[in-house]
Amino acid sequence: MFAKGRMATDDLGVWLGAQRFSGAGARSRQSAGRRAFTVTPLVVDFGRLLRLKNAGHPIAGVSTQELAHIVTALYDICLPNVGPKDLRSTICAIGTKTIILVRNEQEVYEEYSQKTVIRPIVNITGTKSSCCTENLKEEKLRVFAAVFSDTESSEEDSKSNSDQEENENEERLKAGLKHFLSSVQERRQQRKSGQENGDLSCTALGIEARIVAALSYVRSLTKSGDRVVQLMLLSTRKRYRGCGVGHYLMQCILQDPAVVGKYDAIVTHADSNAVKFFTHCGFSNDVILNRKFKELEGDWTYTTLMSYFPPFSMGKDVSDPGFNVDQKQIELQLELWRDKSLYAYQAQAVCMTRLLHEIKTLRTQVTSQKEQIKALTSDLEKAHKTNLQMEKIFLDYKLKKNFELLDMNCINTAGASPVQWDSAAEEFKQIEQQFMKSMEQESRLKNIQFVVTSVLKANLSEDTREMVEGCMNSMQEPMYRTIMYYCGGLNCAERLQHIIETGFSKEDFSDGIYGQGLYFSPNASTACMLSVPGLILVANVCIGNTETVMTKNRKRDSASNGFDSILVPGRLCDEASFPNSRIAQEYVIFSPLQALPVGLLMYRSTASSDHSHEGSHHASH
Repeated sequence: MFAKGRMATDDLGVWLGAQRFSGAGARSRQSAGRRAFTVTPLVVDFGRLLRLKNAGHPIAGVSTQELAHIVTALYDICLPNVGPKDLRSTICAIGTKTIILVRNEQEVYEEYSQKTVIRPIVNITGTKSSCCTENLKEEKLRVFAAVFSDTESSEEDSKSNSDQEENENEERLKAGLKHFLSSVQERRQQRKSGQENGDLSCTALGIEARIVAALSYVRSLTKSGDRVVQLMLLSTRKRYRGCGVGHYLMQCILQDPAVVGKYDAIVTHADSNAVKFFTHCGFSNDVILNRKFKELEGDWTYTTLMSYFPPFSMGKDVSDPGFNVDQKQIELQLELWRDKSLYAYQAQAVCMTRLLHEIKTLRTQVTSQKEQIKALTSDLEKAHKTNLQMEKIFLDYKLKKNFELLDMNCINTAGASPVQWDSAAEEFKQIEQQFMKSMEQESRLKNIQFVVTSVLKANLSEDTREMVEGCMNSMQEPMYRTIMYYCGGLNCAERLQHIIETGFSKEDFSDGIYGQGLYFSPNASTACMLSVPGLILVANVCIGNTETVMTKNRKRDSASNGFDSILVPGRLCDEASFPNSRIAQEYVIFSPLQALPVGLLMYRSTASSDHSHEGSHHASH
């Protein structure tokens, strides 16, 4: 089962050739000169060994459980950020193999017999597949802190923390681990006693005194079909650092296909302070190159993905006269690389050529568009000037017509108070005369005489008048107020009586073709066509800033911004009875507080007794 030599794929533990080193770390060279030591690599599959009942022991006198504990302890000491439970599950996972460097037992015995004690080096470098900084104070609180205390920390530290370590062992370690730690503690006392008495026993040297370094890896197959060796854990005891042990593990063992099997790449996740070490071992941290191994990232955080690609010789000894590189394989690889490079160059060349053509086309379009923009800008300036001129002419025309349509004698100019129609009978006579004059101006009614039979003046409360006056004063142009006739109430005479008593409300709004509001006309004949026969309501209307509107819109419920009312062609402008569209014009307001009722006129015509009777009938209400 266990034999020295090259490793077979199904072996559970294999000893490799021994390797001798000429130094024992930087601290040893400073204190006691250079020492030579020999290590022998052992490849172990803990996952399979621990599951087999009758499996042998890779190291004589050391059980597989004890060997697993010592490897876990080595990783735990050097990797303070990873717990023992995770480390143990990693090295015992199916498919994971661990390479352990073990010193010769006789060599270690002679070293301890000479009372050579190596003090710890504070700066620790270790990784989960790399190396990281270790804090000695935190180290003493970890489960395996006491395993290497005879060589890596002082005896005083071990004694002062023995009770705490014992309590932690009771809580965190399983059966077997506690026994292992007790054995380590017992052997430490034997070594100390033997060194003091000069009679060191061989039984005092356990595996913890012989282990130098360890490395764990697992083979996997990526989605792209690459055979990858993933380096999971790597750690070297502090006393052996600085003498080439780490480079030996990487370059002579892990990178050798005869040990780990044929592979296409070795991948690891290196801590920031281990990137330089892996770079010296031939690894690359090229981001683009390592994107092909993104699926292997897993739960790794705060690490750098690095990869190593083997030469075509796949680890063969170049100095061997029988060495023969597979030239055909190299040629195939070069041809494949050449084809891919050519394809990439062609794709880039085509893209650049198309971009050049696109730039030329866009520049031509931009030049053409600049000329069009220049011509359109010139036309726009001319049209703008023409529009301003036409707008000025239209505004002058609208102003002129508005003054003609509105009897400006009835408009209160700035600084004048509104007319109070309830103060004197003479003013009501003026309303009667204005009404009859307006009716006589209609050509269709010139042969008909109209007589106002009576006037019901508005009887509004003082609060209502103040509310209306306040609304009028807050409008855009509050000075433009005029006497006009209400074009509504055709089907409800009772509303006219209600208006002169309480004022206008939204109940009096007409759902007209120009919007929902109160319709008024300066022409009495137009208002008579849209009011109850024989009755017509006179109101003082604040039209303010008026907007001329030609578009019909039943949903309109307000004037445009900056306007108080709208002037429309009128709802009767298309009828034959009003050939003159100017007479049919109406004003529309959208607030009932813009109009103050003055009085209700009851009239009759001399040409029709029916109208007279009807007017008297409505007056009785």
